[in-house]
Amino acid sequence: MMSKMPNSNQENLSDNEPWDDCSPGEIQGIVKLLKRSRRNRELTQVASVGVAFVLLFAITIWSLPNQSGADGTHSGSFVCSDVIERAEDFVAGHLDALVNGRIEEHLAHCASCRQHIDRLRAQVESETVVPPVLQTTESSPLSISSKVDPKRSDWTLALASN
Repeated sequence: MMSKMPNSNQENLSDNEPWDDCSPGEIQGIVKLLKRSRRNRELTQVASVGVAFVLLFAITIWSLPNQSGADGTHSGSFVCSDVIERAEDFVAGHLDALVNGRIEEHLAHCASCRQHIDRLRAQVESETVVPPVLQTTESSPLSISSKVDPKRSDWTLALASN
């Protein structure tokens, strides 16, 4: 079967050049090849999007604050700096139950914070150290005296400077 090339390609071929017949299955092979190329291109795009989401997820997880203790074990929602910051109030019993529970959970996993709390408890029990909260700006401790108010049945604390 002889036919002419389309007008756009005529400059490359002269009008007298014939077209050759396609061998059986050649067009089907070209169609399959084009379909395979398109499918591979689509799979590559989908895989690229998937990898981008995985990387985004990994970066998000990596950037979250570290919730582990000094020894690397999980210690609830408090880290060592949180426990040290609240240590005096914890020993004095001035914290609510939720914060107390988080500190106790941290202490169960962190030996260094447990030692710090134990030292602080020992200091409070010996009453030789005045907590920084009760010290004046001149570094002279305030004395705490208990007085019974005759009008009230409970004890009140009166702070008097030395």
